[in-house]
Amino acid sequence: MRSMQYRMFRRIVFLFGRAHVLDHFPYFSFSDTEKKIDFNEIMFDAMPKLEVGDVLMHRDGGYASNMCIGGAMIHAGLYIGNSQLVEATQHGVLRRHAGHLLQSDYACIVRPKFRIETDDELAIKTAVKWAEKIVGFEYDALFDFNGEEEREIVAALPKEEAKKEVRFCCTEIPYFCFYDHIEELKLYRRRNVTFLTKLIGLFGLHPGEKVIDADMYITGNFELVWCSKQFTPEWAEEMGCSEEYVACVKNWWKGKR
Repeated sequence: MRSMQYRMFRRIVFLFGRAHVLDHFPYFSFSDTEKKIDFNEIMFDAMPKLEVGDVLMHRDGGYASNMCIGGAMIHAGLYIGNSQLVEATQHGVLRRHAGHLLQSDYACIVRPKFRIETDDELAIKTAVKWAEKIVGFEYDALFDFNGEEEREIVAALPKEEAKKEVRFCCTEIPYFCFYDHIEELKLYRRRNVTFLTKLIGLFGLHPGEKVIDADMYITGNFELVWCSKQFTPEWAEEMGCSEEYVACVKNWWKGKR
């Protein structure tokens, strides 16, 4: 059973996550806004480029929760084929149409680049199996990444029992599914010790100390295969992305031109 502190914290996170920051009174809004990515761009440009095993990422502008999440991209999911992806939302880990993730303000698609000696087809097939295993699991509002331990629990316990022990946040899904290849994909977790995490700890909650940002799927060993029209090198620079990150986006746009 989840602690009362965690349940309260989870509700606050989801409430804060739906709030848009406004530049006028009342300064916050919970109404949906029109997305910058056009539906035609998704269906006729992005979707045809998708291959099984791709990682899809997005960022919605204006959300209050963006202030608490580092990087340009803030959400990720794993494409499993037939227009479907697996992603973690406030409703838990879902299998649904990839368009749900791409219908955003900024989005991109990256593809894992394995070593020559790695059986790509087997690696991707295995990742998809792990993704399908965790559909229905609860969202992890504390971003606690424990790939090896979570793999053992999901593999050893019946699904309903495992769901009591393991939760997933969005950027953790591809990391968990490709866990056997995190070294060659260069998915190195960063420390997550901030004023906010220390403050949460005072209430008896313990956020994960090391996490994977969505941006790490771009700076890791992945190929950028699609960017939305708004996801430009100039925007990446404005977001404070690393030189490596900006160069990756520049190279993609250069190749497209």
